[in-house]
Amino acid sequence: MLILSLPLIAPNIKNGQVNPYVFLLMTGAVCGALRGNFWWAAWSLALAVAFKVYPISLGLLLLIIYPRQLLLRLLIASAVLFFLPLFLKWDYSWQQYLLWFEKLASEDRTMQSIDRGYRDFQKILMTWGLPTSIRTYRIMEVLAGMVLAAICLKWRGLVFTPRSERTVGQFALFSSLLWCTLFGPATESATYMLLAIPAAWAVLIGATTGGNNRFLAYLGYGLLLAMLIGQWFPKDISYHVRVVNPQPYGAIALGIWLIWYFRQQKVAVAGQENRPPHST
Repeated sequence: MLILSLPLIAPNIKNGQVNPYVFLLMTGAVCGALRGNFWWAAWSLALAVAFKVYPISLGLLLLIIYPRQLLLRLLIASAVLFFLPLFLKWDYSWQQYLLWFEKLASEDRTMQSIDRGYRDFQKILMTWGLPTSIRTYRIMEVLAGMVLAAICLKWRGLVFTPRSERTVGQFALFSSLLWCTLFGPATESATYMLLAIPAAWAVLIGATTGGNNRFLAYLGYGLLLAMLIGQWFPKDISYHVRVVNPQPYGAIALGIWLIWYFRQQKVAVAGQENRPPHST
């Protein structure tokens, strides 16, 4: 898994991206929740959101699964991290907060040319000749998140054993990572590093368990890698790779495979838990 994921992670280390930290914190949040350490989960989520706001998508999914255990802790951790800079240096920190909101309102790369700008589902629609307004796309982002939330809400009743809880926790993590890349508010090429471990994991699962859908895992990983390999070539070649925009297509392929995989896991776990106690 390390060998497969390293090519997708290395460019983020090269240009000093914080995405590796964000991924580790999001993973740590799920691990903390699965181990019953909800303070660890809350602080991990709050730190991830302090780096990049969109990991709150994972927080919302975990709140659906663990509402009573996580809500107050997450609010406290987030409030501490928000007010701590103000407490240390009020004028400078408040000015930075205001500048951040101004930047959010002024910088918009959603409608840049196909070879530039964000690399998300909106860019796919643009390549298909179906450009969408920013307001319409924001609605699509919310609807995609609501679908994931509905699945977690439906699967919350499955949490009876460590195996079933792990299955639901993995789905929350991987689906939120897919949302952050495919439907995130500011998805760049480097953002797809968040899918490095899930993509490598999917390839290994597909290689060891087989299945008719494993080609989707291979395709998703290959498309994510193709974008990085394309940057090795001169600009006239790398330009065509950017126009094709393989990364969101790779995320879609991985998403379809993950839905199939977790559905199979859900059926297996539900069957195991409904089995009579004397069965072997």
